[in-house]
Amino acid sequence: MAKISKSVQEINDLRQPDDLAQFVVDKYVTWRGDQITWLASSKELRDYLFQTDTTQTTNRQLPWKNCTSIPKLAQLRDNLHANYQAALFPNDNWFKWEAGTEDAAVRQSAIKIESYMRQKIRESDFKAVVSDALYDYIDYGNAFGEVSYVAESHTDADGKSQITYSGPRMSRVSPYDIYFDISAENFQRAGKVTRRLVSYGSLMAAAIDDPIGFAWVDDAVRRSRDMRLSLNAYGDSDIDKSEGISNDGMGTLSSYYSSDMVELLEYEGDL
Repeated sequence: MAKISKSVQEINDLRQPDDLAQFVVDKYVTWRGDQITWLASSKELRDYLFQTDTTQTTNRQLPWKNCTSIPKLAQLRDNLHANYQAALFPNDNWFKWEAGTEDAAVRQSAIKIESYMRQKIRESDFKAVVSDALYDYIDYGNAFGEVSYVAESHTDADGKSQITYSGPRMSRVSPYDIYFDISAENFQRAGKVTRRLVSYGSLMAAAIDDPIGFAWVDDAVRRSRDMRLSLNAYGDSDIDKSEGISNDGMGTLSSYYSSDMVELLEYEGDL
């Protein structure tokens, strides 16, 4: 049996996760592995969509000397996007309130709700987010998004703060950053893990804006920084050897620990 080096053992001791975090990570790794075939095929599709010549695709194996390529797939993609966008938003008054109960069908209530939502849709750049999600639907067959309540403000030169936007805002979730239980009855019932890569600064700023929803940030940032500070005493080869993996978007594990970025995994589902 190979002997584990002392440095690797010490690094593993520093990186002991809590049970809940380990559960979420295990789910993320398992569900991402279930979609590995899709990941490979979607990468090939992206190579063809954004190619500038055939050397960037699997066609580079062909014996032709001429590698010039016409991006026909990209043209079809843009045409589909334009048609979908026009069908979803045929005019400025596309949003209509459909009452679910008799009490909610009051005309004055419907007018107020439609006016409120049209204002929020316009101010929150809703159409731009849907436009990005449509490209996901065309490219991958799925589009994901989420809605959160935000309160944005601007401070002028005199130090006065003024609210610029307050209300719901939709954000796109990349199909590469959400993984779920493919054996579930439907997407709503499926457990899912959403991955986000953020900086320490943006994470701490979010905690200031929403101290209740992000009450966990102070302790998590402190523990993370203490661990990374301790790991600085080891060499890159020791850290990378201890895990033997590359983090998504961060290169090696040592480069991840030496950066100011953190990977957040948000779990939705039953424990």
